[in-house]
Amino acid sequence: MSVLGIGTDIVDSRRLQRLITRRGEKALDRIFTADERAYAESANFEQRRLLRYANRYAAKEACLKALSGRGYGIHWHEIEITRHASGAPSLVLHGAAHRRAHALHPNYQLHLSLSDEAPYAMAYVLLCGV
Repeated sequence: MSVLGIGTDIVDSRRLQRLITRRGEKALDRIFTADERAYAESANFEQRRLLRYANRYAAKEACLKALSGRGYGIHWHEIEITRHASGAPSLVLHGAAHRRAHALHPNYQLHLSLSDEAPYAMAYVLLCGV
């Protein structure tokens, strides 16, 4: 197994609150998939909701960094944060994001770690070839 890329990002959830206040909930549709939105919206209180969005935003940014940055035509919805049955987060790449990872190694694996301490959320992504 070889490491192809590493990415990390930290997000202040208050930044997302300001985005929602300025541009409305539609702004979230541009960044998050329907499943990501449903998961965040299922939180039982507002701070948890914002942290779920912040974690997913940080994961998308960290994934872009692991894929060697921008410039490959990758859109937000092409990096999707899902959850295993165990509750552990994982990444699924679609479209240009998948093509970029595949170009780095045809048998790539992504590893994702999320953490938060209000108001901050962080993500760490490891891209490996196997």
